[in-house]
Amino acid sequence: KDLFVYLYAASMKFKSTRGISGCTLEQCISSGYALDGGLFMPEEIPKVTIDDLLKWKSLTFQGLCVEVLSLFVGDEIPRTDLKTLVKQGFDDFTDPSVIPLVPIGEKKGSKLFSAELFHGQSYAFKDFGQQVTCRMLDYFCRKNNRRATVVVSTTGDTGPAAIAAVRGTTNLRIICFYPKGQVSRLQERQMTTVASDNVFVFPFEGGGDDMDGPIKTMTTDEKLLKKENLCSVNSINIGRIIAQTVHYFWCYLQVHSAEEIKSGVEATFSIPTGAMGNVTAGMMARTMGLPIQKFVCGVNANDILHRAVSTGEFRKLDMRRTLSEAINIQVPYNFERVMYLLSGGQNQTEAMLKMEQTQVITLSKDLHAKLQDWVSTYRVEDSEMLGTVQNLWGCHKYLSDPHTAVGVNAAQKFLHGTQRPCGAVICLATAHACKFEDAIRKALGSKFWEGTVLNDPKLMPPTAGSLQKLPEISRGTFREGEDWTQRLREVIEGRYPEATLVTPHLGTLWFSNQAMAMLLGITTAVCFAAILSKFARRSKR
Repeated sequence: KDLFVYLYAASMKFKSTRGISGCTLEQCISSGYALDGGLFMPEEIPKVTIDDLLKWKSLTFQGLCVEVLSLFVGDEIPRTDLKTLVKQGFDDFTDPSVIPLVPIGEKKGSKLFSAELFHGQSYAFKDFGQQVTCRMLDYFCRKNNRRATVVVSTTGDTGPAAIAAVRGTTNLRIICFYPKGQVSRLQERQMTTVASDNVFVFPFEGGGDDMDGPIKTMTTDEKLLKKENLCSVNSINIGRIIAQTVHYFWCYLQVHSAEEIKSGVEATFSIPTGAMGNVTAGMMARTMGLPIQKFVCGVNANDILHRAVSTGEFRKLDMRRTLSEAINIQVPYNFERVMYLLSGGQNQTEAMLKMEQTQVITLSKDLHAKLQDWVSTYRVEDSEMLGTVQNLWGCHKYLSDPHTAVGVNAAQKFLHGTQRPCGAVICLATAHACKFEDAIRKALGSKFWEGTVLNDPKLMPPTAGSLQKLPEISRGTFREGEDWTQRLREVIEGRYPEATLVTPHLGTLWFSNQAMAMLLGITTAVCFAAILSKFARRSKR
């Protein structure tokens, strides 16, 4: 068996959902999209047995991460190097278990747990995928003595997580975009206050996924790809998907005893769903052999997945603003991977070209039935989400962010309506509540935010609160009507617009790029020194 596992791992290859095959992990991570426009998947998904799960139950999260990732990286990253990358990525998480599971109630005999995926640098689950993917990318760049440019568009959490992962690397730079006015101020400040000469942040006008098209055009341009070593670390990147399979294994092993694992007891996962990267990772974990009964997907008013599961029609509609802004997605690009998985690896070129041309796909009866077997979806209105935040605090003194509340509400609806016995229901808590002031104020009141949240370091971590005092760097907005593809090309080629520094007290100042980085670095250091001194004095008291 050991010899089989070694040969299997050593020969791990990846293919595009649209045809290209025989690719290495390095090739996949270093590009994002395949050159044929598809998304990478393993040519053969590795299998995990009940014996494997029992062996893994006693491991730390970092140890489990090495075991699961080694099934995908094969011999491209030696095990000792993989251990180092994992250690660097997760040792500074603020909870020693990395992902604590907190009981948040019981319904119809099923225990609900909140799996807190927000104890990393950016307070969001995206830290898991970004830390692994960006460190692997930097590893391959250092190994081959080259540099790479990471391009990412974010609806709030991906950008800060990617920036946090890239800023500590030696061979990467990042160009990050976010929809102006459609992320929280804390999320925005997590990006705009970063003092680093390899980080460039730009807002754009429009919906959350409007920048995906220009980014795809750039990252499938073979000449530009080679010239700039260009890649995307949105969840189109297979590195994100394989990294996020780990927390499904971890959560399952934490809530089940060895006897339950031996008997194959299944768990249900509830996920606030946007671009479907997290769901895809879970579906891959189930395909690998993890006992999962169902994926419950909570969506907001941007409910394309809910409509697809309900009717079999995957149709794009206009984006609607909601309080759960990070999942304001019109077309979840990982749905292509979902169709690939459920169809047994069928080529998705025809379906996706039809989607690009007509903005609609009609699923076959067989594919629709399989989707309904794996996934249950629930649309959660803002009013329902706010009610769930209130209920979780009132009943359990548990403060939920709006996206986690969407997932919890969906889980409760699922349990209310299902006739099938369920085991544990694990709700993925995808972000820290401190990132969403507006939603928390609406749910629990301004007095609660100012009197409770701001005065409790568990509810408002000091590093999050300090962002309000730091200056922000701005490089101009990508405006509607402009040629975003051309502007993006200019930025990728190093033609950055002049930067401005917006300070809390001095207003807006203009600087060259080098002077900006230097000044922002000095200002950030002074602010953090003052904050640390303040907390040191508090602790002495």
